[in-house]
Amino acid sequence: MKDPQDKQTGDMLCKPQASRQARYRERREAEGYRQVAVWIHQDSEEAGATAADKGAPCEPGSNQHDPLSWAIGWVKAKYLKK
Repeated sequence: MKDPQDKQTGDMLCKPQASRQARYRERREAEGYRQVAVWIHQDSEEAGATAADKGAPCEPGSNQHDPLSWAIGWVKAKYLKK
């Protein structure tokens, strides 16, 4: 623990990233977002990416194993590839 009278030594136990991340999280929650973890089915994601590369619209069919994974693959291929 840092001596409260010590004005020269920085607080070595303080994690600036943690407080910055907490502020970011608070801002996003105030904007109406919430963070969730999502499991992605690789084959469906690749199928969505392939469809985007071919110019197909973002319409995951009912024959897909996981439509959300398909749509994520489509979006990543269409908008996030550089």
